[in-house]
Amino acid sequence: MTFLGADTEALRAQAELTGNGARQLEGLALRIGIAVRTATWIGPDADRFRDDFESRVRERIEEALEDLRRRLEELQREAEEQDQASDGDGGGSLWDTIGRWLEEYEPLESDGFWGDLLGDNGLLGLDIFAGVTSAIDVAGMFDLGTFGDVLNLVGDAATMGIAMYDGLQAFQDGDLFGVLDAGITYGINGLDMAFTAVGMIPHPVTKIVGGAGGIATGALDIGWNALTVATAHNPDSIGGGSPTRALLEMPGHTVEQLTGWSGLREGTDTVLGGAEDLFSDGSEAIRDAVPILDPIIDMPQRGVEAVGDLIFG
Repeated sequence: MTFLGADTEALRAQAELTGNGARQLEGLALRIGIAVRTATWIGPDADRFRDDFESRVRERIEEALEDLRRRLEELQREAEEQDQASDGDGGGSLWDTIGRWLEEYEPLESDGFWGDLLGDNGLLGLDIFAGVTSAIDVAGMFDLGTFGDVLNLVGDAATMGIAMYDGLQAFQDGDLFGVLDAGITYGINGLDMAFTAVGMIPHPVTKIVGGAGGIATGALDIGWNALTVATAHNPDSIGGGSPTRALLEMPGHTVEQLTGWSGLREGTDTVLGGAEDLFSDGSEAIRDAVPILDPIIDMPQRGVEAVGDLIFG
């Protein structure tokens, strides 16, 4: 008797389409949620509309996403089982095995460094770290000698490491403004570190340049920390949790509040939404072309989550 098996390439192609659809639906839901929460509309009707969106529409979207993820896992499992049945001993070359693993790999979902480390206490971790690094920035504006310089360098290095972590996770999620937030954080602290290093050189000119630059970058970092914390605690407000987006959206909202004209705000939302879509598509295309990127990006997250589970349970 002749047995016919499934076309594993077709199964994996369908799995990829299903995964892409799930990610696109998730991104669309995120953008719609931001639009609903940040729309300049107040009153009982607005409250009822938002409540209805959260209780009915979002719930149905989550159900659809869960169904897509279940179907994705089923397709991947069927393809793997068919390959094993076709190989007889479930073998194949090492490269074939690696290739199948990469095709079937699903990236982890990240809540940012502090969320991955502390879970539900992620915002508290962000608050404490931002407060500590801001205090170091304030201390760095005074001449505390080598101890103050070293303390500032350590704070900058830690912040840059966390920013790199968050930037990579945001890239994986196709989150344009998460990448920009991380890039700005990295840049501010990189400059502060450079000015601190220059100020440590025993020469009158470098002392002046390093000191002045350190004061400027320290003040900038304090302001950026404050905006980051404020937007993180108010994801339903302007910016949707992103300080970069909040700064870009603020002029439109200010003009609308002062004059009633919504054109600037609406135009800004359209441009930013289009940029988000382009970035998300580009991120997905790059990760599809270089599938090893997702496992590499997830490696630090697995380590951070393991440390969090070990220390904080």
